[in-house]
Amino acid sequence: VKAVDAVDAALHFGPQAEIYVFTPIATLLRFEKWDAVLAEPAPPKQLILDRTFWRYARGTAFAAKGDLKDAQTERDELAAVIAVSDFSAYDQNAVPAKQMARLGLTLLDGEIARAKGDLDGAVAKFRAAYELQKQIPYSEPPWWHQPQVELKILTASLSAWASLSAPNAGAVSSPTSIVIINKRIMPSSKKQRAGQPAPPPR
Repeated sequence: VKAVDAVDAALHFGPQAEIYVFTPIATLLRFEKWDAVLAEPAPPKQLILDRTFWRYARGTAFAAKGDLKDAQTERDELAAVIAVSDFSAYDQNAVPAKQMARLGLTLLDGEIARAKGDLDGAVAKFRAAYELQKQIPYSEPPWWHQPQVELKILTASLSAWASLSAPNAGAVSSPTSIVIINKRIMPSSKKQRAGQPAPPPR
């Protein structure tokens, strides 16, 4: 991904090339490499889409690490960029940059709520993000790096369920934890839902 100068390409070719600038940090984000995400340099301010994604990624990383102060700072900076930026060049090039920025802001709100232990609030934000994601036009590859908003809803929902139904199971901190929680608290058959004991874990 970094074999070419993506920033130079974006500055030269315009908005449609910006997706390649944030691909490295998006990849790190998807694999939960939080420290590597935070080590990524800031893109130039004129690359508005890349700047908003960078803020979103940093805020998500801080929230995952439990640093709520810095996560909130990144969230506020992201909101400020969205409020003052001119997205008309993106609109003219059919790049849904403002929709993507708003999606990132809503997802970050959900991650901050989840880090605070406000699981109901996190689920609400992730559901709102799902509705925003549906407004982003279809593209190959997808405009949004992480077609997993539904998974975030499930993750936070299962965390809330785990905290009520299995206090000793622990909260779900990431999508990879869903399988563990699912085996512990999710009924696997109609018989089990009817009150019969669950089979022993495999």
